[in-house]
Amino acid sequence: MLKILLITAFLNGLVWIILTPIWQYPDEQSHFAQVQNIAEKSIIIGYSRNTSYEIALSEDIMETSRDSLGNNQFTYHPEFKINYSQTTKGLRENEIISLPKLSRVEFVKTEATSNPPLYYILSAYFYKSFNNASLFSRIFAVRLFSLLIFIGTILISFQIGKLVFQKNNILTLTLTSLIAFKPMLIYTSTGILPDTLTNFLFSAVIFYSFKILNEKFEKKDFLILIAVLFAGFITRQQFYISTIIIIFPILVLILTRKNTIKPFIFLMISIASFLYIAYPLLNSISLLKYFRIADFYIFLDTKISFNSFVNFAILSCKRTFSEATPWFWGIYKWLSLSLPPIYYQIINRIVFIAIFGFLLKSFIVVKEKDYKQLKTLLFLVWVPVIYFITLMVWNFFFFSKNGFSFGIQGRYYFPVIVPIITILLIGLNNLGKIILRSNSKYVLLLLVCMMLVFNIATLIHVSSFYYDISSLQTFITQASQYKPILFKGNIIIILIILGLSSQLVFVLKLFKFIIKNNENI
Repeated sequence: MLKILLITAFLNGLVWIILTPIWQYPDEQSHFAQVQNIAEKSIIIGYSRNTSYEIALSEDIMETSRDSLGNNQFTYHPEFKINYSQTTKGLRENEIISLPKLSRVEFVKTEATSNPPLYYILSAYFYKSFNNASLFSRIFAVRLFSLLIFIGTILISFQIGKLVFQKNNILTLTLTSLIAFKPMLIYTSTGILPDTLTNFLFSAVIFYSFKILNEKFEKKDFLILIAVLFAGFITRQQFYISTIIIIFPILVLILTRKNTIKPFIFLMISIASFLYIAYPLLNSISLLKYFRIADFYIFLDTKISFNSFVNFAILSCKRTFSEATPWFWGIYKWLSLSLPPIYYQIINRIVFIAIFGFLLKSFIVVKEKDYKQLKTLLFLVWVPVIYFITLMVWNFFFFSKNGFSFGIQGRYYFPVIVPIITILLIGLNNLGKIILRSNSKYVLLLLVCMMLVFNIATLIHVSSFYYDISSLQTFITQASQYKPILFKGNIIIILIILGLSSQLVFVLKLFKFIIKNNENI
């Protein structure tokens, strides 16, 4: 079942990649510029944030160039579409393709990101594999790399499910499927942006945290966890939150098993000693700047008051529920395209019911004194709560220093997407068992089907705001423009059919699996 799920998720992600025009993922052109600078000039960070003429021209043609306020033709105008030709080649597609290689290193404006470099360094290898190809081929090569990382995140969610649900295959597959086909997660995991690697590495930290919690943590796991943390620190700034999250399982293990305190103290001393010894070396080769430690100076030189923090915290909670929540489930096309209201209304009601079911489950676990389940439930809550509080505190200091909020988007919570979806799944499954008893497993099948339908409906909705979908031939013509030759013409329809067919096969296989499986869920 897992293999079928992974193949289906890959084909689905590939369709998302093909139908999303270039520079339509969040700040994709800026992230790609950093990839290009590494691939073409070995500029990682700190030397230049300039954007090449090749990218700047393509932005002008695709009408994504931003003004001094950061807006372009798409911003606040979801109905806007570029002008299409009557063939599978865009009006100025040849102009971009025919640009000399010199245009890749001719910097004309400042727009490239200067994020921690790991994602961009890895992406540069995919970029270089198509170094002699067009801009479009290089863009889609890096997008494919992002998709492969997303497949890794799906695999980790499967492993987390096995730990949380004690190898209950139905619940584990349900969790993995909900992660694999959540449309906004797919959208932010298949474009050119470091979010996909951040989500993968953060999910890995959560997986190893569960291993610690379940006392299945081995010496080799500790070394892997250190490597994951190191990789995360040079991927995204918010990855430092993971070090706070790990505190919970370590404390539980220390408090429940007396013989573990000495090894952990020794390990902590070893890590501190290593960092103390390695600091001069890291500083001498300028590696420390990649950890973006300077971003935390904001906590040291900003004056705050308790009352202002309380007011900001209350406002943050309100804005999270009213603004970040819709973004969590889907805002597209340069932050301007929302889904039909009915989508959010249905989701909000399901989430409310799921949270009620989770609270009821927690009450039952406490009443039965099932401490093994209790620590799992507490950790599932601990992860998103600590993540939210840390982001809120950082945003408060940012606001106090700069006079405006950073603007926390819903996708910023995707590093903790697995615990969030797990909480909702536990809640719905608990209510299903109470109401339907042995037939509750069909509720899980329904959840997977609903997520698949949500994914397809979202993709159709988003595509309709890029292309004319009233005619199949017109859709193929428009969707083929400004794409690599491999993704032009009827190949688009073939891949869409393959994607939909694989989803149908997966649902049928899952249905048969649930019928044959008599696990107590």
